[in-house]
Amino acid sequence: MKWHLSSFAPTYVKGVDCSDIYRATYTVFRCSQVTGMLAALDRLKIPVTFFPKDPGDYTQFWDLECHPILEPHFKHNVRFQMCGEGTRIENVLVRVSTDALVNTEAPVYPRRRSGSEASSLRSVQDAPAKGVFSSDQLYTFPPTPVGESSTIKVNLRNNSFTTYMLKFVSPKEPFHMKHSKYSLRPHHYINIPVKYKPSTTGRFEGCLVVQTGAEDICIQLVGEALAKR
Repeated sequence: MKWHLSSFAPTYVKGVDCSDIYRATYTVFRCSQVTGMLAALDRLKIPVTFFPKDPGDYTQFWDLECHPILEPHFKHNVRFQMCGEGTRIENVLVRVSTDALVNTEAPVYPRRRSGSEASSLRSVQDAPAKGVFSSDQLYTFPPTPVGESSTIKVNLRNNSFTTYMLKFVSPKEPFHMKHSKYSLRPHHYINIPVKYKPSTTGRFEGCLVVQTGAEDICIQLVGEALAKR
């Protein structure tokens, strides 16, 4: 079976007072692997990191799509929910209670905090990235037989109040992509599909260059090609 994990909505956060619900502007649930192949009667556990920056209850919906390698039209989807609670103990944010195991372009807005609350959180929060950035600098495709293809989605985020016109410089073969440009609005993110279709066996590396107008982003692509089945 081929399988792929993706989130179809942002992470929602309910504040500690249970009256303030907002969307997180960063990746809260991080899967160590989002696509791959699974042999018959085999099992696979995917480590998931829960990374809250504020106290509260976090929820995000995900999809698991899978299909037989030789019958891609037989697709099966499973929708599930990831939940976690972030608490603070003696001014240290603790990640606890992850219960279970991407994409929407819905706008995400930061939660408004009072001056005293923002001051108390500043010491434990990471400095937010500005402008357009990639959540990962390296994407590794699953081992793919010659003549077949695998697709991953490269995540790009705009954590600013400015719209960016992104231009994509296609990587060399065997990596392929259809998009050449995209207008990314403020506080939105996109997942750009990149296909890996090897014609010979071996290990391949490439670079997807994203031109933002401010600085270029180079995203490394790595794939291994197996002998044809």
